[in-house]
Amino acid sequence: MKHIKKLVINFFTLLILLTGMKATDVYAQNQINARTSESVMVKYSVHVQKNGWSEEKYNGESVGTVGAGLRLEGLRVKVANIRNYKGNIEYKSHIQTYGWEKEWKKNGEVSGTQGESKRLEAVQIRLTGELARKYDVYYRVHCQTFGWLDWAKNGQNAGSSGYGKRIEAIQIVLVDKNNYFSGNTGYSYLDKETGINYQTHVQTYGWQDVKSNGYEAGTTGQAKRLESINIKLKKQPCEGAIEYQTHVQTYGWEKNWRKNGQNSGTQGKGKRLEALRIRLTGKMAEKYDIFYRVHSQKFGWLGWAKNGENAGTEGYSYRLESIQILILPKNARSFTTGESFKKKNNAINENDWKISKINSSTLKTKVNSQIVLSLELSKKVDNVNGTYSWRNETTGEEGTLGAFKSDEKVEWIPLSAGMYTITVNAEDNDGKNDTAQIKIQVDNEKITKEDAFFTAHRGLRSRAPENSIPAFTLAGQTGFDSIETDVNETKDGVFVLSHDENLKAVCGVDVNISDLTYEELCDFTKYHIIKGNGVNNYSAEELKIPRVEEFLDICQQYGCIPQLDTKNLNSFESVQELYNILEERNIENDVIVTSFNNLYLQLLREMNSEIILTYGIETTDVPDIEWLRKYDVGVSVSSGKIASMNLNEYKTDQIDINVYSVTNRARLESLIADGITSFTVDDILWDEE
Repeated sequence: MKHIKKLVINFFTLLILLTGMKATDVYAQNQINARTSESVMVKYSVHVQKNGWSEEKYNGESVGTVGAGLRLEGLRVKVANIRNYKGNIEYKSHIQTYGWEKEWKKNGEVSGTQGESKRLEAVQIRLTGELARKYDVYYRVHCQTFGWLDWAKNGQNAGSSGYGKRIEAIQIVLVDKNNYFSGNTGYSYLDKETGINYQTHVQTYGWQDVKSNGYEAGTTGQAKRLESINIKLKKQPCEGAIEYQTHVQTYGWEKNWRKNGQNSGTQGKGKRLEALRIRLTGKMAEKYDIFYRVHSQKFGWLGWAKNGENAGTEGYSYRLESIQILILPKNARSFTTGESFKKKNNAINENDWKISKINSSTLKTKVNSQIVLSLELSKKVDNVNGTYSWRNETTGEEGTLGAFKSDEKVEWIPLSAGMYTITVNAEDNDGKNDTAQIKIQVDNEKITKEDAFFTAHRGLRSRAPENSIPAFTLAGQTGFDSIETDVNETKDGVFVLSHDENLKAVCGVDVNISDLTYEELCDFTKYHIIKGNGVNNYSAEELKIPRVEEFLDICQQYGCIPQLDTKNLNSFESVQELYNILEERNIENDVIVTSFNNLYLQLLREMNSEIILTYGIETTDVPDIEWLRKYDVGVSVSSGKIASMNLNEYKTDQIDINVYSVTNRARLESLIADGITSFTVDDILWDEE
């Protein structure tokens, strides 16, 4: 990479994550943590079925009911303490029978109905005028069946349409404009184009219309079997996929998972589906749950399964007739009634054989090295056969190793790095079966220090408290190319280093750095780091809040490139002052400036044509390639985001790519295989001599 080569020659850099964020934490009833204004607040109340108007709630508190089955019928919202800012808060509702209101309500007016027994199904809330320029309004609703949906923002829809589902509760919060908001902002509104879509192939009828978000797909009462299904995510908010397997008459469980709209099952063979399982991968699996239930011959509707569990029957030869599927935010609700899967007891018992374990020639090896697998059974049986399958949990790849007899050894050569799950399914001639798994770590041959450009994330935080003098020193001593840290500004304009503006998390004192002078902060008996790896190995003085100049001295001492994340500098003047410090040290032409704020990058390009600029990416918003080219800007992408990006265009235009928050060796190896050579990491991930 052209810019990294330049930095290695000059030994200095600056500024990763140049963003402006100043706000106070607000904890909503559901434990969300939003950075909001200390003075301006949003107040709201709702008209609840049977109960009438509720008392007013504030800034993220929940109002309405959960679990009582009562609909919201009306909504009133207003703001207070607005510091003479001009503008309104406006809102309107989607009402049972009537649809969306034609006019926006504002400042405490009633949206919805009273005395008509009409449910609210969705809402929109927005700010106008100067309020809209100063703040963002976030809101989310608790819907019948769906539970708590994700957060909507600034006039977006929240709720559902076309399902006849009532809103039961709501939360609303104001956040200072463009500040970080910790709540998920994905599936806030469910309609047929959002969430999950699925389609079934039904005996006699063929492919049916696409269904979505809990609607039944298939038939009931007609004795028609499901023969195939495809499932896909719609408007997904983060990277990941949906995968599914079916248990097919005669064939049993499919060996490979289907995904993202591929057909699972058969067509034209007269084979019934008997069971299925569905799962999410990637960030989707971290943020969402997938629920599903099936209507099975003779049993009828079974209970809800979740996140890869089996749904249907096995061993009964009963057909699936219909299915419902829901995707919901993590822990939005739970379904606890009924058994989702019924299996006829062909399983082994204590008097039969079973798989004692899978033997492997190694549990940790290198790519392209042979592994030998074999089974140990609890007793010798001649008629047991089976199959091995593998899944690379790091890359998502999977496959099978073919059929074998119980006493046969199976040879396998993994072709890519990652953590593998090996699964064996064994069955005798009477249909009695058992399964077992092991995990095998496969690494690349070797990763050397020269294979990539390594940056220590907030110092070597795996071995010393982050953003501390010891963490910076250890990073320098262990040979990192650069060290990243976070810059804050004291009350009197001194730049110091801490990830959070408030010191409660790291020092145990609930005070903002911006409310202290540097002299006050220097009282290390009161303000020193008390949390982190190896914290007991250092004195209070060693764990004081460092000054930026101390950090730059350490970088210079060990020949590391300093990278400064200026999260809590929220003015161009502060950026200029920090730049002046670099200028005084004669390193202003040998720096990388990485920011999530494109205006900062444009300003810095005007100030210095030689600065290497990088745009930070951590959301679904991808910067315009033309803008990157115009201002000669690279990209710094979070490890969780990069899987959903098409990197070819960046590579074609020779736009530098850095990946930050890489936390494990397997992920690093996968990224290096994709051609990435710049990483921000928490620990030493290369092979030390």
